[in-house]
Amino acid sequence: MVIKLKHYSGIVLLAAFLIVNSCAKTSNPKGPPGTGTPTPDTTVYIAGNIGTNAVLWKNGTADTLSSTISTANQVILSGTDVYVAGVSQGILNPSTVSPVIQSGQYVYWKNGTQNSIDTVQIIGHPGSVAVAGGDVYYANGYAWKNGAMILLPAISTKPTNNGTGNNGQGTVITNFAVGTDIYFAGIDSLNNGVYWKNGNYNLAAPYGGRGTTMPLVSSMYVSGSDVYLAGMLDRGVYWLNGTANFLQPGNNNMAFVGSINSIFVLGTDVFTTGRLLPFGIPPAYWKNGIENDLPVINPPDAFTTYTTTSVFVLGSDVYVSGFSSYFPAPYAISYDTAVYWKNGVETSLRRAGRANSIYVKPN
Repeated sequence: MVIKLKHYSGIVLLAAFLIVNSCAKTSNPKGPPGTGTPTPDTTVYIAGNIGTNAVLWKNGTADTLSSTISTANQVILSGTDVYVAGVSQGILNPSTVSPVIQSGQYVYWKNGTQNSIDTVQIIGHPGSVAVAGGDVYYANGYAWKNGAMILLPAISTKPTNNGTGNNGQGTVITNFAVGTDIYFAGIDSLNNGVYWKNGNYNLAAPYGGRGTTMPLVSSMYVSGSDVYLAGMLDRGVYWLNGTANFLQPGNNNMAFVGSINSIFVLGTDVFTTGRLLPFGIPPAYWKNGIENDLPVINPPDAFTTYTTTSVFVLGSDVYVSGFSSYFPAPYAISYDTAVYWKNGVETSLRRAGRANSIYVKPN
């Protein structure tokens, strides 16, 4: 997988990945619920990109994180510090029709200051950051602690090409921190969906072998002793302590879930986001597996699709980030618009951009 760039009015747009991970404990905001804009009692952080630059929106105001070709795909808070994971120093592959970042530098920004993970390399997965016990952990296909690679059980650093899809290597997709505990999740070298708690291996979604569907893990959340993994198993699913919970058929009979991008848990409620296909289907998030369609300012049509990338719940308020993609012709490069919803009210952040992750802090 590679990061693709989009064009809008001659500007190159960055197609960011989706993944949201580590979220702090939430509390009830003082402001009234049911409105579509931030109140003085909350700060809404959204990571994404505009044109070719990674940005962090704070209550709708964009702060450019990198002057190079870049994207931001996750934002979290640890104490008063703001961490953003992404890719910087992107290098385009000039031989492709649609501009593609062939290689780049995995990074995270701490309060706007860039920190690099490893060296410039082929970009295969989005970066994910988490902070536990003062240490910074990163996932980008492998696991990292304070810039040094961690070797996890059932993850090889030397691909063996076993013909099952990931070259017998395994892939660390995402991470999550709770106190001093650090969790990583992904696919092991046998294509099982798994997670590691403090380096200890746990099987969550066994792969049935050739002729069966391989579980695809995209995000995770930990609540108490419960570990949630979200992803795909032919259709949208989340695993709770290894038990699969499939998303229910949606409000549109012809729609199907093309991807699941994030998961958030509050109490006993489980929220997920993703992409509904085909074109013309309204965007949605799922609560306990039930689809909740989101109103949009510009109704989708045969040329437009929406993707919801991240969800955050604060008290009774539900925040969802995402973007719309307009395709002027089949197989054309899309024109993207970054948006987010608060309690179903859409706010446009920027044309020629994508909103990839959202985090809301009560002030």
